[in-house]
Amino acid sequence: MTDQRPSLSVIIVNFNSTPLLAECLRSLESSTVADQLQVIVVDNASTDFDVEALRGEHPAVMFLPRDRNTTYTGGNNIGFGEATADLVLMLNPDTRLEPDALERALAHMAEEPDLAALTAYLIGPDEALQRYYR
Repeated sequence: MTDQRPSLSVIIVNFNSTPLLAECLRSLESSTVADQLQVIVVDNASTDFDVEALRGEHPAVMFLPRDRNTTYTGGNNIGFGEATADLVLMLNPDTRLEPDALERALAHMAEEPDLAALTAYLIGPDEALQRYYR
């Protein structure tokens, strides 16, 4: 990211998913808008988390290791406290993004200033649409 304010803060809460997190971070670094991102990782006291190794591989990422599990919600709250962009993306560590996905999302948000939130399709490893309901 350059010295200017980021367009998007990305918060990832990690718990014992560090190999997946590393892949997620690589996909963010391959984004067409990677230089506009502030990436924040809150680790909830994972047993597989090596912050120094990750900092070496991903020096632009802000890593916030915790000494206890603050839960998904607590981890996101910690991340929000560090976010500096007007837009925030909460991302799970098992997510891989297409290179232009965030560029398209940012453009859509700019075109529709009344939008408060945006979601995306989830596509599985088999390239099938994943249905998700809560």
